[in-house]
Amino acid sequence: MVSSKAALILSMEAVFASLFSVLLGYEHFMATLAVGGGIIIASIVILEAGRKQSLSPSSLPDKQIETAAPRP
Repeated sequence: MVSSKAALILSMEAVFASLFSVLLGYEHFMATLAVGGGIIIASIVILEAGRKQSLSPSSLPDKQIETAAPRP
């Protein structure tokens, strides 16, 4: 798994912790809690959409660039 994808998944930890704390009765549901979770989810959706767009075939170079020393 790419580290940036793992970071996006781990950023959902706060959302799930808040969700489970409300469901289990340890916290009261508040508007600020919902807004914060919505912002986190929206940022993940935006980042994932940007990543898929940047990896489209039209954005890749036409030919491969050789960065290593030429083979003998």
